[in-house]
Amino acid sequence: MALEDLCQASCVSASKLTGLFKDIENTTPMGWVRDRRMERACQLLVQTDDSLAAVSAAVGFARQGSFSEAFKDRFGVTPHAFRAMRGQTSAPQPESSRAGE
Repeated sequence: MALEDLCQASCVSASKLTGLFKDIENTTPMGWVRDRRMERACQLLVQTDDSLAAVSAAVGFARQGSFSEAFKDRFGVTPHAFRAMRGQTSAPQPESSRAGE
C-alpha cells in the first residue's frame, strides 16, 4: 500500500492526510500502516506455527530478511526470538506504539 492509495481512498491530499495522522496518531500514514502490519505479525507468530517466510508474506513483505529487520527495529527482538518468548510476560506487546516516524 502506498501513500497515494491512502490519499485516493480517503479523498484528501498527501499533505492533509500526513498532517491528520501526525495530529491524531503521532506518526505518518505509512508508519501507521507499518505498525498495523507488525501487530498482525505478532498475532501470527503467537497464534500459528507458520514459518517466518509465511508470516512475512502474510503481512506484506516480499523478503523475509526485510521483515525480520523491520520487526527487530520495531520490537527490539527478532521474530524468531519473539516466538520463542511467547507465553512469557517479558515478551514485547504488539499493541505498544512508537511515537513519530
